Amino acid sequence: MPYFNENGVEGSFRLTATKFADGLLVSANDTTAQVKAEKALETDRVTLRATLDSLMDPHVLFAAVRDERGQIVDFRFADANPAACAHDGIAYQDLVGSRMLEHYPGVVGAGLLKQYAHVVESGQPLRLDDVVYPGHPDR
Repeated sequence: MPYFNENGVEGSFRLTATKFADGLLVSANDTTAQVKAEKALETDRVTLRATLDSLMDPHVLFAAVRDERGQIVDFRFADANPAACAHDGIAYQDLVGSRMLEHYPGVVGAGLLKQYAHVVESGQPLRLDDVVYPGHPDR
């Protein structure tokens, strides 16, 4: 029951009903806190999505692609804002799910793939202010 308000009881509950002899055994688990947390998380997600979509700078979310030894060998586009799609000239549905090395094979030679993998493995952020990227159409 996503929301219940009756007889002074208000909240969200998970009801379980099972046969018990010739009757019914009903148990109610209070899930109010969990439902509130899920709603707050969804609100935060929607707000973040709207914020990222409104940014004029490209922003992408990558997921690590690992080999059989667990080493990061590539990254998969997990999400991208409209500015990233426009920058790459690729529709969202074509970009998300594809691999970084398909679009930017020069990240290996520029040392970026190794640095990106280090960010994932170490948790240490990376900031590069002046990167020479070979083969990029804008440079």
